[in-house]
Amino acid sequence: MQQNPDIDTIVIPIGGGGLSTGIAVAAKAIKPDIRIIGVQTEACPAMIRSYEDGVCYEAYPIGDTICDAVVGGIGILSYAMLKDFCDDIIEVREESAAKAVSFLARNEKYIAEPSSCLTVGAVMEDPERVGGENIALILSGGNIDGELLTELLNKY
Repeated sequence: MQQNPDIDTIVIPIGGGGLSTGIAVAAKAIKPDIRIIGVQTEACPAMIRSYEDGVCYEAYPIGDTICDAVVGGIGILSYAMLKDFCDDIIEVREESAAKAVSFLARNEKYIAEPSSCLTVGAVMEDPERVGGENIALILSGGNIDGELLTELLNKY
């Protein structure tokens, strides 16, 4: 936000909720009108379902996924806080994350793990819902198996 004060939307992957909650709280403290969009994989939308059901799912079933860094349950503190700072949470298809991995590697020469590529996938999948004019996408890790990377590059 210091590098680009015009950022109006931040898109953040949500796993257990610690990173997303920390970024959301800090960003809103600096710029209260900034939009915070969380993203979760369709294989484990634990925070989305927690808010829909009014229950903090500290453990949540995991479907078939390449987004292993953002699956499982959510933290109690994040569950309690994130809803006050996050403007929307989008469920992103696994295929969108896979396509985003390939896109970033080919076009940006940036290797990112599928879990963090959910942010790019959300913009590819539903740009109107993400919204914003100056969007920051959080790419939080580069932990990807070489075989998986090769498979995604060959497929997409």
